[in-house]
Amino acid sequence: PNAALIGAPDGWARLSTPCLLLEAAPFEENLGAMMGLVGRYGRQLRPHVKAHKSTAIARRQLEAGAVGLCCATVREAEAMAEAGLDGLLVTSPVTAPGMVERLVRARNRVDLAVVVDSEAGVEALAAGAGVDRPLGAVVEIDVGQARTGVTSPADAVRLARQIEALPQLRYRGVQAYYGHLQHVPAYADRRAKAAEQWARLA
Repeated sequence: PNAALIGAPDGWARLSTPCLLLEAAPFEENLGAMMGLVGRYGRQLRPHVKAHKSTAIARRQLEAGAVGLCCATVREAEAMAEAGLDGLLVTSPVTAPGMVERLVRARNRVDLAVVVDSEAGVEALAAGAGVDRPLGAVVEIDVGQARTGVTSPADAVRLARQIEALPQLRYRGVQAYYGHLQHVPAYADRRAKAAEQWARLA
């Protein structure tokens, strides 16, 4: 119902809410700035769709050069896969058989990987995936959030080897997210704490 209000002088007052309002020019400017920044430092970008939950925005991010998309939940991954958006990474471990089945169905449409942080998680993914099209698996490493992830290098290596030994899975690397450091106010302190985690990860 809101599409007809685009460009209308009083359109904002007649919106059916909740809805996403986006200024096109600043969005394109921010998108270009983000891609330019990661490119300047030789990095790649896989933005998180939980920030916008929009297949239209996700598609635009991919068109601008993002290598894929992060999804917080199985449902987000399903929505992106249904839209044909490729290179999905589910950033939370998934172990319930029914949810693994849903991930495998989404993987049959697009390239998809999911993080894992336990032997039980690896076994659950392998039990639901098939050898004809292995499911990507990423070892999550806890870098200070104390929420999910393995806590030692030995555990990370063990899980990676367990993944590589299973034909239903394909090892795709590691995930190490220290979002809690965004709340450290001083840049120098934040940078020092991030450097500590990078050293630990290395």
